Formats: sequence, structure tokens, C-alpha cells
Amino acid sequence: MAITQFLFSDFNVGIFTGISVGLAISLYFRSKPSPLSFLENLRQIVMGSKPKSPEGDVEYKMVLVVNQKLKMEKGVIVGQCGHAAISAFTKTLIKDSSKADYWASQGSKKIVLKGTDDEHLENLEKLASDEGLITGLIRDSERSAEKPNGSVTALAIGPDQATAINKIVGGLKLY
Repeated sequence: MAITQFLFSDFNVGIFTGISVGLAISLYFRSKPSPLSFLENLRQIVMGSKPKSPEGDVEYKMVLVVNQKLKMEKGVIVGQCGHAAISAFTKTLIKDSSKADYWASQGSKKIVLKGTDDEHLENLEKLASDEGLITGLIRDSERSAEKPNGSVTALAIGPDQATAINKIVGGLKLY
């Protein structure tokens, strides 16, 4: 009776279950290759080796252009820029993850610039798209006198080569 109680005690059953589940999870994930090279490159960045640039040793950056006509508060601007940055970064991961990897290895440089109005940001987005740059254009769904429904609040361009992005936004002032 003592051996049976010992073998099937709550503690031993818990240990056995934990080891079994851990082993099963380990074997499951070891047998599946990672679908995202970005995650592997991120691990390499943390461990010390850097991914290679698709175009050689060039500077990469992302720019965020804010619609000044809307006179948004600083907290709102930060949120809208965050939406734009995530939109552009996600598109870059899907379209060309090597650019996202290299940009991350360089420190994920982001620059915030001033745009004049909706039309200005939309024109910048078209110019950038025509040049093959990835963009994230954010439209606000909030309804107020200052921000009519559907106003363009922020635009992200990149991450991509700084020289290519500068051709589009070179004349804009820092926010």
C-alpha cells in the first residue's frame, strides 16, 4: 500500500505530467521549422551577429509624418505614429523581411517630421509608393470639429534605405 501511495501521490503525478507535457512540446516545436526569418535574425542580433543588408552597407530608417493641420495633442500624435509605424513595419515583414531585419540590427531609427495637411500626406504616400517604398497611412475614425471623420493623421515610410526616403521627405522639418 505504501508503494502505491508513493507512486500515485499528487506530487509524483504532477512531476510526471509536467515532464511529459514539456517533452511533448519540445519535440513538437523542434520538428517544425520557424516560418519567420525575422525571429531568427532577432535572436542573432541579441546574441551579437548582425543580419546582412539586402543592398550592402547602407543606412536604413523609417520616417513618420504628422498632419499639423489637425493640431493633435502630444499623446494622440504618439498613438497615431505608433499605428503608422506598426502598419509599415508589418507590411515590410510580409513583403521583404530582410529589410526589417537589417533596420532592426541598426537600431530601428525613426524620425518624426511635420506634414501640412491630409492632401500633403496623401501626396507623400503616393510618391513613396511610386518609388517602391512601403508606407502606412493612418486615417482617424474619431469625429470632432478639429478632426473630421477619415482625416489622415500620420504617415510612415519605410523602413528602407535612408537615401531613398530622403528623396521623398528631404524638405520637411523635424517635429
